[in-house]
Amino acid sequence: TPEVNAAVEEVPKVETPKIETPEEKPQKKSDSVKGLDHLAKLRAEAKSELESAELEGEKPKELDEEILAMNVHELRKLARNNPNFPIRGRDISKANRKVLLDYFRELL
Repeated sequence: TPEVNAAVEEVPKVETPKIETPEEKPQKKSDSVKGLDHLAKLRAEAKSELESAELEGEKPKELDEEILAMNVHELRKLARNNPNFPIRGRDISKANRKVLLDYFRELL
């Protein structure tokens, strides 16, 4: 029908915005470790933190190899049994391995 054709011609055309694909987005630091398993992510994170500390001129305090080898559950147990540990209770339960190791470094 001519009326419908006239109405269709009057509708302005709108361009749809281009959606970025993952290849086009700039990579973030966290994106570089996405495909790795959990242990590899932790190793990559620790390595990048050490490198950034070296660039800033800071030397991280050294912990016993025994403490560094502990998993998060063992670190939490050790923290609960240490009366001088800076955090208590639920905060220890919520803390991840990195946070616990940082608190142990503070105790040195």
